[in-house]
Amino acid sequence: MVFQLTPIANELVRRIEKNDFKGRTLVLKVKYSDFRQTTHSYTGNSAITDSDEILEIAANLLTEVDINNRPVRLLGLTVTGTIPTNNQPIDPQLTIDW
Repeated sequence: MVFQLTPIANELVRRIEKNDFKGRTLVLKVKYSDFRQTTHSYTGNSAITDSDEILEIAANLLTEVDINNRPVRLLGLTVTGTIPTNNQPIDPQLTIDW
C-alpha cells in the first residue's frame, strides 16, 4: 500500500513548495469502504519538506493502521504544525485590557 502513497506525497511536496509552507507534523488519513476513518500523525523537530521523508514517515504510520482486513477507499497525507517565520508565534496570546 506504500507505493500508492508516492503520488500523494509528490503532490503534497509540490503544494508545500508552491505555498512556501513549513510544517513539522505529518498526518495520514485512511478512510475505509464503510466510510469509517482513522488518522495517525507524527511530529518531528524540523520541517517536513521532502517526498522521501514523507514516504518513510507515512510507511511507519501505515503500520499502525488495519489495512489488511478492511477495504480502503481513501488515503490522504497532510502536513500541519506550521513553523512560524521571523520568530513570530502563529497564534499570539491576546490580552484584554480591563
